[in-house]
Amino acid sequence: MVDNSLPQWNPEEFIVKTNELESIIYEQDSLSILAGPGAGKTEMLAQKTIYLLEHDICPWPKKILFLTFKNEASKNVKDRVLKRSPEANDRFLSKTYHSFAKSIVDRFRLSLDENIRPNAGYDVIFKGKSDKNKVHISDVIKYASAIIKNNGKIPILYQECFTHIFLDEFQDTTLQQYELISLLFLNSQVKIICVGDLNQSIMLFAQAYPEIYRLVETDFKPKRKLLISNFRAGVKIKEFLSHFQPFVEKGVFNQITPHKNNNCTIHHFNDDINESEFITDYVLNKIASGFSPEDICILTRQKSSNYSAKLCDRLNNKGISNIVYDTFQDAIADPLGIIFSLILECALIKSPKAWSELLNLYIELNIIDENNDSDNNKLITFIDYFSTTKKATAFNDYKNVLDFITNIIDHIGLNLIKSKWPQHKSVEHTKYIWTELAKQLHKIYSNNIDRETIVMNFCGKQSLKIMNIHKCKGLEYKAVILIGFEDEAFWNYSDDNFEERCVLYVAFTRAKEEILITQSDYRDFISGGRKKTSQEITSKLRDNLIDKCGFILHLH
Repeated sequence: MVDNSLPQWNPEEFIVKTNELESIIYEQDSLSILAGPGAGKTEMLAQKTIYLLEHDICPWPKKILFLTFKNEASKNVKDRVLKRSPEANDRFLSKTYHSFAKSIVDRFRLSLDENIRPNAGYDVIFKGKSDKNKVHISDVIKYASAIIKNNGKIPILYQECFTHIFLDEFQDTTLQQYELISLLFLNSQVKIICVGDLNQSIMLFAQAYPEIYRLVETDFKPKRKLLISNFRAGVKIKEFLSHFQPFVEKGVFNQITPHKNNNCTIHHFNDDINESEFITDYVLNKIASGFSPEDICILTRQKSSNYSAKLCDRLNNKGISNIVYDTFQDAIADPLGIIFSLILECALIKSPKAWSELLNLYIELNIIDENNDSDNNKLITFIDYFSTTKKATAFNDYKNVLDFITNIIDHIGLNLIKSKWPQHKSVEHTKYIWTELAKQLHKIYSNNIDRETIVMNFCGKQSLKIMNIHKCKGLEYKAVILIGFEDEAFWNYSDDNFEERCVLYVAFTRAKEEILITQSDYRDFISGGRKKTSQEITSKLRDNLIDKCGFILHLH
């Protein structure tokens, strides 16, 4: 029951005020939340943040810290909060664990022992060993924890700054990350709000601690809450998940004979040519029925580019926009990727929204006061430079476009970007992001398509997405097609392997209306299409999906 003495929560009309959600919003203590797929976790985080700020439960000038694993997730939640409450901008700090840890190292590095203390302006590297001029990414959190242990005043500073710490995808948290949070906030008044889904714990391979919820409940004593109402899936998908979820949790299917489910199908092909023809026809039919290409997602267990090569050729021949999200997905969500995309859009098409966002970025980075004549002149100079350079550039060539984007970023100020987003102080990180962006732009330009389509394809708008399963967490589509359901892709699968069961759960819970699974006896990239694929490991699960979950098998 909600305490009537608490300030009232009055969300927008489109928010469904379930008892679960109200219980979480109104709770004043630390929380340990188990969220189900499609339950609106991101919106819940935004609503909780706004409630805390607007009702001074987080009193000015204190802040809320949101920690997650990927830049994309960090940006998504920040955007959601600011869309609901623009004034929260200065009081909601959204960071990845590594960027947060790096901010501690940058600020207090002199507290580190001299033998490991990096020099000012050190680089973050992804290969090699740490030294005075560079710190390996895996050492950043370790160094931050060492700093806190060496200086007992640092936790007090952070406890004075923040009232609430949100820990996203908490089931994937490593012991090293958890130690950092504990060193800063254990035995304080700061509230910890950890949110995740144990059934989506697919980062165990990256040392995530499988009993992390028990650890936080012992240390911080949060109240347990459930958020399991699934608003994403349609009736047919919910019906399937009700049969599949017990298997994910226990490794055993319930002994219930389900109804046949026309929205959940398995398709077996002789080769990947037939597979690609079928999927392309399926996509065309869906588009004809009113789907957008971006309503459909192709998932693979691994090697998305290899498994989708034939399919991409076929889709391109039929004029269906598609994009393979591999390393590019991280690049496009990076701050540099966002700036790159905005410049590209403003260069190639008329887009008032993109132009407004680009100018706002310039104003923010350069700390422009539009009431100051000198600052105003600086902004006008940038606008004139953009316009003049755009008129002088022939955008029919990929290299010209890349040079244009480079010039605009130089004019905005790469040093300002580095100051705003510390990850770009790493030359290696910036080079990696830039290479991925340039590679994708070159690939799209090679298709000789019009400017608007180039922008749409690069930004992923109106495009069918193709990605590995571990890239799709938090996303949703009307139709999900899992291709390559063979032993070569699922070589580590076993009914006893909780992590692998979770991988499939993540894939299936991305779908709102339909799930398709494909198998092929021969694939061109496997032994040149001469060796038959193995389906010994996956056949048992396939049969259980048919017998215990209602999937329908189609032999082509």
